[in-house]
Amino acid sequence: MVVALSALQKQTPSLIPEHIQGKLVLAMGIAELQQFVQAQCRENPALVLDDVLPCPFCGVLMVDGKCSVCSLRDSGAAPAVSGGDDDGLWGRVFDVSDDEEALEPLALVASPISLHDHLRTQIRAEFPEEEIPAAELIVDHIDDDGYLREPLVELASGIGLSVPQLEAVLIKVQHLDPLGVGCRDLREYALLQIRHASSRNEESRLAERIVGECWDGLSRMKLNRIARDLGTNVLEVRRALEWMRKNLHPYPTGAFRDPWHRLTPRRVPHVPPDVVVRANEGGLVAEVVDPLARVLKIDEAYEALAAEMYRKPSGSAGEDGTGQLKESVVKARVLLEALEFRRVSLRKITHELIRCQQDFFSKGPTALRPMTRKELAARVGLHESTVCRALQNKNLRLPSGETMSFEVLFDAALPVKERIKQLAAGRLSDAEIAAELAKSGIQVARRTVAKYREQLRLPPREYRVA
Repeated sequence: MVVALSALQKQTPSLIPEHIQGKLVLAMGIAELQQFVQAQCRENPALVLDDVLPCPFCGVLMVDGKCSVCSLRDSGAAPAVSGGDDDGLWGRVFDVSDDEEALEPLALVASPISLHDHLRTQIRAEFPEEEIPAAELIVDHIDDDGYLREPLVELASGIGLSVPQLEAVLIKVQHLDPLGVGCRDLREYALLQIRHASSRNEESRLAERIVGECWDGLSRMKLNRIARDLGTNVLEVRRALEWMRKNLHPYPTGAFRDPWHRLTPRRVPHVPPDVVVRANEGGLVAEVVDPLARVLKIDEAYEALAAEMYRKPSGSAGEDGTGQLKESVVKARVLLEALEFRRVSLRKITHELIRCQQDFFSKGPTALRPMTRKELAARVGLHESTVCRALQNKNLRLPSGETMSFEVLFDAALPVKERIKQLAAGRLSDAEIAAELAKSGIQVARRTVAKYREQLRLPPREYRVA
């Protein structure tokens, strides 16, 4: 028997390095992306990354001494040069300099009790017995600065309470000593401080309106816009900001912060957001957290040399290092293009999610509209795999200040789970919950109710506290 061998030509698609780089960058969360870019800058001399520090609140790199997520300015950062004094004014609000701390003798005394133990002692003395587990759960998740960074949705599901029930307990925790502990962001803490200030006057009342109604303008130091929106003048706004500087502090745990806290490793939030949804006059808008866009660039000398080499005839430049220089510049351009593609894709996808899920953002989990990634990809004109990578390991910060995973927006069972959580609070059995859901037009089997209840970590009726 004769065996004939024949060579067959077959074309197989392969990914070029630019595509591989783009897919890798697209799938990275903000924390991983910052580490990746910093590593690339160490390896590639054609890349230049300006000196930046991570935000002490969220870990995102601060540009010009300002965090794009928390709107916090670094007290040690020099204000940008501008035609007026407004650029540095926000840096002086909430500012406590090292000299002022050095003059406070009690700051050098070690605290005899930890913050968490201090809070638990108050909870056991002042809270009703049925609220103690929820309050202690909140305290366990308070970070070193006194803020609660974990989403209430996740905490509530872990203890078998609805979000409104847990939020009611959180408000009581925020009024313990120190005041404001457990606030979810700087804005919430600032409002709480203003409302409980001992020196209430015209400046404090205007400060409350500025923080409550013009936070976005305050974070950008748009004093003229603030004055116009509140029907006052810039001088009055400056007086209110001066009152804030003298009476407010950015850390609820100021009394429990050791004087050497700046030199020690600090705990950062577990879920830094990749996209922040803000509310403005026109509705909800999405801002992609991307501080690298303003601090990462190609070295001008490398780019000029590479351009000069490309203009020369092929083969005329045979000096050592020519190929390596060109390769470095090409890799730098590929990385910048990948970052731009990630930014544009995330913005486009989030804007479409906001448009499709308006009720979810305004009314809560029960109003979530079932949606698949394939449907979303068709709406934004991207491939389904691109949408999946863009949302992989990404987090979204809501206008309320809570941070959640993008995965939540694709959980078709979320409205049903939220309704089951509410009904379980009334000590209904699984069969009774299924019957109540049927009355609302939601057909769910009893065993499905039991499965969702177990996922929510809710015990059977006989073990629930009345």
